[in-house]
Order: sequence, then structure tokens, then C-alpha cells
Amino acid sequence: MDRLFITVLNMSITASCVLLVVLVLRLILQQMKAPKWMVCLLWIAVFFRLLCPVALTSEYSLLQYVPQRDGAVQSGTQMEYITPDVYVQQLPVTKQTDVVAESAIVQPVQEKESAIVSVEPQSSNPAALLPVVWFIGVLLFAAYSGWRWYGLRQRVATATRVAENIYESDRVASPFVMGLLRPKIYLPLGLAGETREYIVLHEQSHIRRGDLWWKAIAQIALVLHWFNPLVYGAYYLLGQDLEQACDEKVVARLGSACKADY
Repeated sequence: MDRLFITVLNMSITASCVLLVVLVLRLILQQMKAPKWMVCLLWIAVFFRLLCPVALTSEYSLLQYVPQRDGAVQSGTQMEYITPDVYVQQLPVTKQTDVVAESAIVQPVQEKESAIVSVEPQSSNPAALLPVVWFIGVLLFAAYSGWRWYGLRQRVATATRVAENIYESDRVASPFVMGLLRPKIYLPLGLAGETREYIVLHEQSHIRRGDLWWKAIAQIALVLHWFNPLVYGAYYLLGQDLEQACDEKVVARLGSACKADY
């Protein structure tokens, strides 16, 4: 588990550096009024670094702009800011010494007996508990995410189907899409007219663009890197960019005349 924890920690550090670069590029694209789908593509670099332990190097890679800490080493294709050797040095070590048993009476033939004596460390190092704390956090975060998903499934279990993949329910407060393989659109009761049409087009745009897969991948990264506050920020900004990209897609489909109403 120690090696897995070190790998995740290095991935989180590298992704955090990439995130800072992406934030700058994101701001530049927004100032240039670039299409929102281009902004969404920037997040591929961040979440790739959060989930893939192998770096795909290229002269055009964002990683070439990532500042590397003094002492960071290149191990294979993965930048390691914290190496296993450095981490192990911070842990309490059980020392072993050889004690030669001596007899008070000298005998003609005497064999030396070697015994292993364990010397307990003076104090335990908190770093030894970090992998366990991280793993417990992953389990708790995953359980919480599963509990929320299950609760949402229970709320829409009584939803009424009104179209091919469109459902209405009096137990939801806002529209959303649920399901990766067979996504369904859930709408609150009372929507009608252009409001309903615009909302349905917006949710259908999420399905066509595969945004649910983006959010699922981001959720996995959030579970693994729950200790990194920057990942929460990346998750939130990704959601905002996906929403704006869908709005842009719907407006382009309806025409600029409907932009104000939308």
C-alpha cells in the first residue's frame, strides 16, 4: 500500500502543477472568446495526470511547462517528487543486531550463537499512518458517493415516462441526466412551453457530448485524490465549463435570435 500511496501522491503533485497551467490557459481562452468546447479539452491534461501513472511525453506536452522541484527524479516515464527511498527514511525502523552468546566456562569446542534482538524505535512517525489514512478516506468517499447515487435512484424510481428517455417526477427539484450506458433525462413537474424545450435540449446536449462520462472520470479522480483541495476546484470548474459548452451548443442550434430567451 505504501508504494500505491506514493504513486498517487506523485500523480497529485504533478496534476496540481498542470492544473495551474490549465487555469492560465483557460483564462486566456476566455479572454479570446474561444468556443467553450476548447476550454473543456484543457481538462483532459489534468484528469489524465490524476488517473494515469504513466506520462506520455511529447515536445508539445503541457508537462514541459510544469516546474519541477529540486530533487525530483525521473523514474521510467513518471516524475517522482517523493521517492520510495525518501519516504521509507521517514518511517520508524526496527534495528537488528547480532549478539554473540559467551559462555562463562571456556570449552574446547564452543559454537557462537547468534540471536536477533529487536530494538523498538523511540517514537513512532506519523508518516507511517498516511497510507492507511488515505485508503480509509478513499473507502469513505467512495461509500458516500455510492450512497448519494443510491438515494437519487430511489427518488426517481417512481418517475413517469413522458417520452423516449424523458421522465418527470415530483421528487426532483431541478432537471438532470442520469445513467452512463442508457442515460435518462429527469424533469421536475410543472415545466411547459419554451422553458421545457430549452431544458430538454440542454440535457440532450449533455448526452450527445458524453458529459456524463467526463463527470464519472472526474468523480473517480476526486475519490482517489480526496486529500488535494485543488482537485475539488478542478471538479467544480469542469462542471461549469461543461454547462457553458452545452449552453453554447443549444444557442448555436436555436440561433442567435433565441439567445435572450434561452
